[in-house]
Amino acid sequence: MYMLQRIKMKSFYVLAIFSLLFLIPRSAAVGGNKLEVGIAKLRSLATFNIDRPAFITSFPNADKHDLVISSFGVEINPFNPNPDKVRYIPDVGAAISSANFAFREIKDSVLWPNEVSLLNGEDVLVPGGFLIPWKNPGHISTMKLKDFRENYDKAKWKQLVKDTGNAYFHRVQPVNVYGNSFRNSSGVRMVSCRGRKPIFSFFQKAGGEMVFLEPKEGGDGFDVQVIKEGCDTFFRVVDLNKDGIPEFIIPQFYTEYLVLMWTEEETGDYTKPEFIRTRFIDTQIGKAFDVQLVDLDLDGQLEILATNHQNKVEKPRPELVSYKMDLPKGSVGTVSDFMNGIVFDKVLLSEDFELMDSSSNAGSPAAVTAVKPGPYNSAEFPAIVVSGDGSFKAYLLTRNSDGEYTQEIFHDCEGTVGAIHVKDVDGDGWKEVFVPCYDTNYVAVYTFRPSELNEKELAI
Repeated sequence: MYMLQRIKMKSFYVLAIFSLLFLIPRSAAVGGNKLEVGIAKLRSLATFNIDRPAFITSFPNADKHDLVISSFGVEINPFNPNPDKVRYIPDVGAAISSANFAFREIKDSVLWPNEVSLLNGEDVLVPGGFLIPWKNPGHISTMKLKDFRENYDKAKWKQLVKDTGNAYFHRVQPVNVYGNSFRNSSGVRMVSCRGRKPIFSFFQKAGGEMVFLEPKEGGDGFDVQVIKEGCDTFFRVVDLNKDGIPEFIIPQFYTEYLVLMWTEEETGDYTKPEFIRTRFIDTQIGKAFDVQLVDLDLDGQLEILATNHQNKVEKPRPELVSYKMDLPKGSVGTVSDFMNGIVFDKVLLSEDFELMDSSSNAGSPAAVTAVKPGPYNSAEFPAIVVSGDGSFKAYLLTRNSDGEYTQEIFHDCEGTVGAIHVKDVDGDGWKEVFVPCYDTNYVAVYTFRPSELNEKELAI
């Protein structure tokens, strides 16, 4: 689903030929107002060309960072028959300084790579798959980081999971699903969401489930076991009651809910479905998309930051929202008493995301990231960076001392925007922002560092 991709006209001709009578989601978002003087701003550094950039992340490499970019495409194109690639730029901080963005391409293709991540500092993980016949079944594949960096022209991806049917995986993270009662101690456990959208919806509804993955006993690959239905794309691992046992905040795209999930099993075991519990955070969010936990107002309490992904005619409108959480105080009994006792106060931060067309496939906004822009972090409100996806824009929202947000379009991709990555990659204390312009085949690079720093800004 992500990228909820903008499909060009030639793609529709391809789909017509194959008689695919289902929706291929698109991406979108738009914004408006200029930033106030004195509030964090972004400054353009560079752009570099790369085919179909979709997801961007970075891997630490000693005191440097390598930029990792996944690319994919739906078109059947004889000039680019295999667009599904993972590439990386070694020491991207130096690449910015020298304006030399030479990337290395993993020659072995991996089907529709989504959000790339690093497991235990040793293994590269790639969840993948999409909703069209030649881009599924979904999978989770891996490669040793050493091979990724040193043998990129020869190394092969190894499939840990290969699903059956019209499924996909977007994010995978290590989680101790057995809590304090490991069934066995070998290998790592991971959690992902398996989304499904059938070609013909009258046979099966779109949906998904959260799954846990564990190594097969005496064999290659991982077994996949369902934890709970509902999770179809992204999720966040949290610990709201600080007991060391994870909970999950889950944006459910197809069912249009934002959900909190936990286990009542006393050791934190998520493999026993009879102990799994959920509650709604929001039933009016629309197609819930991305979520993050962050202290937006610097009061010491985390807020939930979330986006939906709506088209022009859907209700509610495309939105960026936050939820203040009033957590239970003192002794509250069971873990379910605590979770059910949380009061969520929803705040609309922006609905200024104008879609570029009226297609039912278009939607906005998409991925969201809140960060401290610079080195004087303790007294500065987090800035919020939002991918517009199908609105073709990238947005910056900043907060003043009165708690009001202003919104700026800081980049126009003139096409679908992928998942924006924010990281200080050159070690100067200021975050860089990488905007993948999917349809227009380049990445735009920005920094929060002003061109001239005054004494206050230098006082780190």
